[in-house]
Amino acid sequence: MPQTKHLRHLKPVNLEGGLILRTAVTDDQVRSTVNLLGRIFGPTAGDLIRAMIDGYPGYRREGVYIVEDPSRDAEHRVVSTLALTDRPWVFGGVVVPVAILEAVATDPDYRERGLSATLYRVFETEARRAGYTVSSVSGIPRFYEKLGYTYAIPSGPSISFATGELAKTLESSRLKRVGDPGTGPGYSVREVALADVPDILDLYERRTQSLDIYGLWTREAIEHQVRELTPVSRRSRYVVERLGVGEPAVKASFSFLSSDGMASVADLVASEYEAVLEALRWAAEEAARHDRHRIWVDVPPGTPEHDVARMLGPREERQYGWQVRFLDRAGFLSLIRPVLERRLADSLYHGLTHDLSIDLYESCLTLKWEEGQLVEAREDPGLTVAGRSQTKMPEHALVKSVFGYRNLERLMDEYPDVSVPRFLRPLLDVLFPQLKAMVDIPIG
Repeated sequence: MPQTKHLRHLKPVNLEGGLILRTAVTDDQVRSTVNLLGRIFGPTAGDLIRAMIDGYPGYRREGVYIVEDPSRDAEHRVVSTLALTDRPWVFGGVVVPVAILEAVATDPDYRERGLSATLYRVFETEARRAGYTVSSVSGIPRFYEKLGYTYAIPSGPSISFATGELAKTLESSRLKRVGDPGTGPGYSVREVALADVPDILDLYERRTQSLDIYGLWTREAIEHQVRELTPVSRRSRYVVERLGVGEPAVKASFSFLSSDGMASVADLVASEYEAVLEALRWAAEEAARHDRHRIWVDVPPGTPEHDVARMLGPREERQYGWQVRFLDRAGFLSLIRPVLERRLADSLYHGLTHDLSIDLYESCLTLKWEEGQLVEAREDPGLTVAGRSQTKMPEHALVKSVFGYRNLERLMDEYPDVSVPRFLRPLLDVLFPQLKAMVDIPIG
């Protein structure tokens, strides 16, 4: 289990209008926070947060920041909140602690007072103090840009199917099912059990072998989901078993949600092509049974499961995404030093000695290389690099480059303020190539 960063409980801070900013320390404060989230996002969201606080790895009371109005009753005293949760990502084999911004809500009667902005400043200060080099939020594209976040990793439903059409397409695949005549394995779908957690982890590890960046699933996180989150969530988790000679074997795992006129499949991981089809066939049958005419499939692009689903003729959907903000640019690049050194060693630039300076327009980021080793990554605030022979790249472009969302050629086409001299472009392509990324966290 990766070691999480240490957060502290805040001392109460008095705000205008008699409001108080603090962390959710007491059970009453937690209940009032959950009550607020339930009123804003629905009862299920509140129940999920209740089940996560004090139990889900990386979700702790000292990371739940609140604004209270002491004049209100205990159940409604929290009027604004957001949370800092610890979610490790794996970047090229290096585990990177990420400060995730989530559970952001403000009571409608207290909006337009800057409470969320005040809480976010606390979030960023505490994240930096704890040693996080990067933070992220999954939400509406561009909404968090004003806070300095940049869309860098796709997430959310990427494809959808008309339920009836998907069922017909899958029927033609002639999958073997329980009770089918003939030889060969059949498949069965059932609800997940705690005993399935090792198999789910194995499936996930198989899938991430082809990825450059991914969210780290742990046994503790999945066990907590199965034991605590699934019972209070509208989304249930299932496994696909292959039946045949010997004991049934888990070949896929996924979660399914049917509510509010829609159905969706998420967290789909599989080790067999047929198991992906069986999961989708079962989901189509369930969607039809609940009169859901469309199924959204949240499968990250570039994964084998996504490739299988796309061959069935879906409609492409607009995606949400993980938006990323550097809290310490030089610190993050130092953290992934083994990745950068490995890329350099595998290229024509092995053994490089060079100071690579990137003008960020408000500061200068320098990577000092000596004989192929990154000996220093530093940022000099207020310093810019003179001369046309220097690399210039604003913050939003740097995020997309480092996280491999865009290659250098695409960035230079999209952003006129990205400027890289020709002799340095091959080096930047080596250090920051386009990457395959998938960050899906098993929650709810």
